[in-house]
Amino acid sequence: MRFALAVVVGVVLAFMLSVAFGSLDLIRGMSNWLSVNLGLSAPLFAALTITGWIHLESLKQALNAEIKSEAKITHLEQRIDLLVALLFGVGVLYTAVGLRGALVQAIDGSSEQSASGMLSALVNGGILSAMTSTVLGGVLGYGLRMLKLFRVGHGLDAFYAEQELQVIERRDSLLKDILSELKQGNPHHGC
Repeated sequence: MRFALAVVVGVVLAFMLSVAFGSLDLIRGMSNWLSVNLGLSAPLFAALTITGWIHLESLKQALNAEIKSEAKITHLEQRIDLLVALLFGVGVLYTAVGLRGALVQAIDGSSEQSASGMLSALVNGGILSAMTSTVLGGVLGYGLRMLKLFRVGHGLDAFYAEQELQVIERRDSLLKDILSELKQGNPHHGC
């Protein structure tokens, strides 16, 4: 539901930008740049980044709730960590795809190409896409990791400290119960 809302907001924003600039030329230029430099990795990067932001906001809400659900908080944190890894993974995967495309383009070209012709075939065949996807995967992956730290890092630390304190208190209570039974001369029946 939230993802659909984000897509609708993105489309409306793109339309408003096109109206503001009087034509779709700017959007066509951005679309062309994305196609040349990122290829099919662009929608994957967009989907993963938007999903990461949505999960980050859900995690922040879960941490600020009156009654905190340990399972929900842990699950959301794990999802965000997975999305960070997937952003890096898409960058690496499309690096390989871009390099393969560049090599295929260069090999399929004429064997009598000049050095500059070969370089042009490599660059236009996928080197730009390979390098840009590598950089963008790193920027988005580290960016989401930093955003997690700055948006919910303190809340997560406090939540896990409270969880650890509860475990210590339960252990302490159990040990006091055992000690009390031992002092009374009653063997502990749970062992």
